[in-house]
Amino acid sequence: MGGMATTGPAAPTALIGLLCAAHRRQDPDGPHVTMVDGAWSYCAGHADDGHDWRSIDPRPRQQLESDIASGLV
Repeated sequence: MGGMATTGPAAPTALIGLLCAAHRRQDPDGPHVTMVDGAWSYCAGHADDGHDWRSIDPRPRQQLESDIASGLV
């Protein structure tokens, strides 16, 4: 999925619908959460570019991070 990424603050209840498959390892600085093509998107590796956005069932960030830690996504 392509599109211009624009960083911005994601509300804790915002539903994240895209996950970066290119940068799966957690970065010590935290994730990169941004809007891509109108959807909140999450990159665990905090990368600015080189993303491979994959659609996921939308969920809040806390749930997504729990699912990532559990290996569910």
